Amino acid sequence: MGRRLHTSWSPKPCSFCEKKFIFNDHHLKPLTENDEIAPSCEKCHIDIHRLFTNEELDGKFNNVESLKKELEARRKNYERKIQNK
Repeated sequence: MGRRLHTSWSPKPCSFCEKKFIFNDHHLKPLTENDEIAPSCEKCHIDIHRLFTNEELDGKFNNVESLKKELEARRKNYERKIQNK
């Protein structure tokens, strides 16, 4: 059975874009049950799971700092690919 999506309102900004929204809880280590959670807005949460594999998220990008930096780079790369089609 898949994980349930946890949403909540928080006065804290999104861990990735720093905007204040209703949050999805992003599990920093998706393949484990007891892991750190980073508040993320819906757009960032969707982009993370669209642009990264669970294996990448469980390994190299299992903390906010590295994931945030790589998310920005992959978004730019994805946008360039879309524009060049």
